[in-house]
Amino acid sequence: MKDRFVHALRAAAAVVALVLCAFAQSAEPRVTAKLSTGVAKLGEQLTLQVIAENVSDATLVPPPAIEGLRVGAFAGPFRESSTTFSGGRVVQYLALTWNAAIRPEKTGEFTIPPLSIKIGNRAAQTAALSLTVVADLQGEDLGFIQAIPSSKRVIDGQPFSVEVRFGWDARRTRYNYAILSLPWWRQLEGTVENALAPSGRPPSDVYAFIDSERFEGIEEIEPTTLRGITFRTFRMVKSFTPTRAGRLELSTSSLEFGRVVARDDFFAFRQSLERAEQFFARGEPLSIEVVPLPESGRPFDFGGAVGTFSVKAGAEPRDVTVGDSIKFKVEWTGAGNLEFFEAPDPEHQEAFKDFRVYGKTETKSVDRRVVVYDLAPLESTLQQIPPLETPVFDPEAMRYVRLATPPITIHVRPLKDAKTLEADGSAERSTRDLVDIDARALAAERLPRVPGEVLLGALVLAPALALGVRARVRRRGDPNAPAEKRRRKARRALERELAAAADARGRFEAFCEFLGARTRESREAWIGRRFERGAQGGAPGLATPLAPELERELERELASLAHAAGSGGARETDRGRLLALADRLIAGGL
Repeated sequence: MKDRFVHALRAAAAVVALVLCAFAQSAEPRVTAKLSTGVAKLGEQLTLQVIAENVSDATLVPPPAIEGLRVGAFAGPFRESSTTFSGGRVVQYLALTWNAAIRPEKTGEFTIPPLSIKIGNRAAQTAALSLTVVADLQGEDLGFIQAIPSSKRVIDGQPFSVEVRFGWDARRTRYNYAILSLPWWRQLEGTVENALAPSGRPPSDVYAFIDSERFEGIEEIEPTTLRGITFRTFRMVKSFTPTRAGRLELSTSSLEFGRVVARDDFFAFRQSLERAEQFFARGEPLSIEVVPLPESGRPFDFGGAVGTFSVKAGAEPRDVTVGDSIKFKVEWTGAGNLEFFEAPDPEHQEAFKDFRVYGKTETKSVDRRVVVYDLAPLESTLQQIPPLETPVFDPEAMRYVRLATPPITIHVRPLKDAKTLEADGSAERSTRDLVDIDARALAAERLPRVPGEVLLGALVLAPALALGVRARVRRRGDPNAPAEKRRRKARRALERELAAAADARGRFEAFCEFLGARTRESREAWIGRRFERGAQGGAPGLATPLAPELERELERELASLAHAAGSGGARETDRGRLLALADRLIAGGL
C-alpha cells in the first residue's frame, strides 16, 4: 500500500512538471505593425499591416483618427496556420493579419500611435510607427539604399543575413546624416534574430538613425559605383533564423539623407540638430522564400540542426572506475542554426547503452555550440566512448547527413573489492526452508479466549469498516472506475483503432490513446511528449519506471510516428509493430 501511495505521488508530480513544462515552452502571443514604406509621397497610397502571432482568436481595436492621414477600414483578420515537425515534436504556427490602406493628405512627420489588440481577457499593443510624407522624393539621383539577402531561398531553420547598404554622391562632402526607415528591422515575423559578432570596423562619423532612434552600428565601407556615379557607402547587417516555411516579406526600405547643423540650446543644456539640406531615396521591397525541410530521408531522431557543421569531442578523465563521472565535451562549429537545434541525447543512442547520462551543460553562440555531458561507465569492459551522432540537414548538399564524433579511448577499472555475495562467503544462509516450517496447530490451551463484548463490537463495526475500505479503494483506484476499465481495455481498443486507421496520423493518435489509457491520462498528454531523464531514470508520467531499453524503444517509436503523421506517411507495417510494442510495454509495467 505504501509503495502504491508513493507511486501515486510520483505520478502526480510528473503530471504537474509536464504541465509547467508545457506552459514554459508555449509561444507567447506577439503583435506587430508595419507600413509598406516609411517615406511616402503626398497622395501615394500605402498599406498598414497588423499581425498577431501565436493566437487563434483576437480583435483589433480601430485606431483613432490621425490628422493629415486618411486611414481606411481594416480588412481581416486573415488566418494563417502551419504545422511542422521539429526535434521530435509537432510545432504549430498561428497568425492573424489585418490590412488597411493609408493615403497622406498633407506633408510632414506623422506618428501612428500603438494599435491595441484584444486577446481573450487582456490587451496587447504594437509599437508606434513613424511616417514621413514629402511633396516629391527629391534626391533619388543623389542617394541609394539596398537590402541584400545572403540568399533569396533558404531552408526552414537555416540562418540567413540581410545587409543594408546605403549612401550618397561622394562629391556631396557636407552630407552628414542618414535616417533609415526599415519596417522589418526591429521585428521580422516568422523569424528569430541571431546575435552577430562585431566586425571590427570602426563606426561611421555620420549621424545615423533607424526609425527616429539613434543607431551606432553603421559602418563605412568602400565606395560603390551605381549609374555611373560614385557613392560614399555605409552598411549594417542583421541575421535571422526562420521558424516556419513560407514567404518572408521585407517592406520597402527608405533613406533620408543630407546635411544637419548642430545648434547649442543654452537654456536646455543640450545640442539640437537642424536639417539644412534634405533628400530622399527608396529601395525595392524584398521577399525571401523559406522552404520546408524535405520529408524524404529525414531521420527519426532529427533535432532540427540545419547547416554545414563540423564536430569534435574530448573527455576528462579517461582513467576511471565503474560509476565515476566523465566529462564528455562535444563542440559543433560552422555555419547554421547552432543556437537553436536540439543537442543529441546519448541515452537515445544504442552505442551508449553501457553508460549512464546524469545531465549536461551547454554554451551557445552564433558560430559555436558546446555541450558537456556527464557520463558514467557501467561496465569495466568498456574501452572507449563511442561516437555520438548528430543528424543534420546540409543545405548545400540538400540532404540529411549524420555527423559523428571520433571514438575516445578510456580505461575503466572495476569497483574495488567488488564480489558477489556467494564469492564473498559472507551472505547469511537460512538454516530452515519450507520443509522446516512446523505446520502443527497450536495447542488448545495456548489459544486465547475472546471476550463476548469484543465479538459484539466486531459485529457492529464490521459494516462501517467495510464502507471505509470501499471508500478508500475508490479513492485509490476502483477497479470498476471508468479510468481503470479504460486501462484494462486499452490493448483491445488499440487493435481496433489500428485496424480502422486510414493513415499514419490515425495510427499515431491510436497509439497515444493506448498510452494515455495505460497511464490514466488523456491521449493529448502523449502527443509531443518529451523524455527528460536524470540520475533516477524514467519517462515523465510513469509511476513505475520502464526498463531503459524499453523506454528508449518507446521514445523512438513515438518520434517516428509523429514524423510520419506530420509528413502524411502511410506505412503498412505500423500495425503489427505497434501491437508487439504495446504487449512489451504492458509486460514491462506500463
